[in-house]
Amino acid sequence: MSPKEVSVLDMMEARDRRAGLQRRMTAAFHVPVISFTMNIAGPVKRTPLIRRGFVLGLRTLRRRLKAAGFPVLHEELLDEFTGCEAFLAVDAGLLAIKALTSDIENSGPLGRLFDMDVISPAGEKAEREMLGLSGRTCLLCGRPAEEIRGAIRELLQETPFPDRETLEALDLRFRELNLSPGGSADLLAICYLLHFMKTETLV
Repeated sequence: MSPKEVSVLDMMEARDRRAGLQRRMTAAFHVPVISFTMNIAGPVKRTPLIRRGFVLGLRTLRRRLKAAGFPVLHEELLDEFTGCEAFLAVDAGLLAIKALTSDIENSGPLGRLFDMDVISPAGEKAEREMLGLSGRTCLLCGRPAEEIRGAIRELLQETPFPDRETLEALDLRFRELNLSPGGSADLLAICYLLHFMKTETLV
């Protein structure tokens, strides 16, 4: 079976589902929640190889949390055509968790494919800048991730209340501009996953 391609509408629905699950978990456990997804450019977000990279990242995250003495109170996994996702409610300080996930994200090119957001019990996302770290950049063009997000926001502002037909046209324009349909900050090259799955070991 050929991998299923995603559209802008698919990714918007996935983002809403993700935000809803984050809210439910922070409300239920009153601790920070790690939301782990993969930064994959292009319209295909799940293949066997991408899933292998996700599983490796999740194993690394679990191992690092255990080594740090950060208890995981609850975990949920999603395996959709819009991408693999993991949600972990962790009983530890917000910035301590963010420092740990940022270290994993910085651990070589494979780590650049990992997107590990940390959400506070109040629903606010911890930023790398809170730790004195620089923001992530696009691996392909070197531009700050915020510039990439800004370009996507500008396109969305042109059609603030799009219908399905408009979304399909917007999806086509994203592809023409080499912007990921998922709004991925990094627009990462899949060749990194192909190469470093065999050569990189995360600690």
